[in-house]
Amino acid sequence: MTASARRIQQLLSWLGDRDRQLQLALDAAELGTWNWDPSTNELVWSDRCRTLIGVSAAETPTVDTFLKLVHADDRPAVEHAIASALRDGDSYSIEYRIVLPDGDIRWLHSLGRVHRTDSHGRTLGMSGVVRDVTVAHRQEQYLEQLRRQDAQQRIDQRYRLLVDTLPLGIMLSDPDGVVTYVNPAWTILGATRREQVIGQEQMGVVHPQDRVRVHSLWQRLRQELTADFEFRVAAEGGEPRWVRCISTALRDGNGIVLGFAHACADISGHRQQRAAIELRHDQVLGLAHRLQRLRQSERLDLAGLLQREIVRDLGTARDALAAIENAASLHDARSAASRAVALIASTTERLRRIVHELNPP
Repeated sequence: MTASARRIQQLLSWLGDRDRQLQLALDAAELGTWNWDPSTNELVWSDRCRTLIGVSAAETPTVDTFLKLVHADDRPAVEHAIASALRDGDSYSIEYRIVLPDGDIRWLHSLGRVHRTDSHGRTLGMSGVVRDVTVAHRQEQYLEQLRRQDAQQRIDQRYRLLVDTLPLGIMLSDPDGVVTYVNPAWTILGATRREQVIGQEQMGVVHPQDRVRVHSLWQRLRQELTADFEFRVAAEGGEPRWVRCISTALRDGNGIVLGFAHACADISGHRQQRAAIELRHDQVLGLAHRLQRLRQSERLDLAGLLQREIVRDLGTARDALAAIENAASLHDARSAASRAVALIASTTERLRRIVHELNPP
């Protein structure tokens, strides 16, 4: 054997060893390999690559076959990654879903690289590896679910703490109006215990005389957003308390009613103050009407006085003036004039008094 032949045999042996080492590494990493010649559209998959993608050994692999197996939501991203790598002569790294023949979904991570360009800069091929990352994705989804559950639990705890410490009475009910939750402030409003309210119909907390009106308002919540109204809470063995209640329907994304929420504040003191103000207002109105009647009576009395006395005095003054005009002597005229002046003075004083009484200071 010549030195050249021995050298070739050594190289072949070395390449074989390197190929076996590479295959061992690929098997250890559970990687599938592929090669694609864009000029001929020839695509070569390793056995593991076929298994991962879900193509049998009898099928001839093509790019179209591969893209049809990619999940419809991920297909545009895969096509874009391949086109960008071909255009820029670069590599790509992408994760996508494969829809297996049995309908199962598998997550794959693919690395691809453009290689061998001719003198004109044209791409002569692409090669890459593919790996199953379904378990990692499921673990990540599971961890994300745990994180969301933990966050939701924290939100629920904070919400429950907030609701339990609010001075407002909070009551929740299901779509049929059955009470599912009340906070401590509500039990104080109704002077009752939680176990006596939860599981009961929500109308049971309303005073019997207000139930028809409140039932109508709560029924309208199925079409309206909120309702703001007042009613009395049925208290055991005590005076019922007035509350102002803001109620709303809890709906899902499709608008289906999931239940109802009611926030109520005790307004019994406010109602008492309002009743006292209304009573005082009625009393003031009564006094005003009485004063009006008294003034009208006074005006009628003064009108009678004017009719009786002033008109009489004016008639007497007229007679005195006529006596002056018909006096037979200067003495008689002066005497009549004196009487007229005195009468006019007394009449003027009486008029001044009447005006004062009509418009007192």
